[in-house]
Amino acid sequence: MDLVAQGFYDDTWEIVVYPVLRTQKAKVRGLLLTEGLPKVREWLSTKRTSTWLEGRRTLSIFLDVSSDSLRFREGDRL
Repeated sequence: MDLVAQGFYDDTWEIVVYPVLRTQKAKVRGLLLTEGLPKVREWLSTKRTSTWLEGRRTLSIFLDVSSDSLRFREGDRL
């Protein structure tokens, strides 16, 4: 099937949030509000080249439980 017809090249955004332990909820919420969401905003508003905009891009945010901090990873899904 044609990828254009399937909407593969349409601008789309998706946010997926996975659950955390109840004991970590307040800490994670605070980290997301102070660090995570500002990082997402920066990532979404960064000026990009036209070639960067081709394909699918990801920004993943992980909780590092050993240090109670967030880790960020950018990736491609072409």
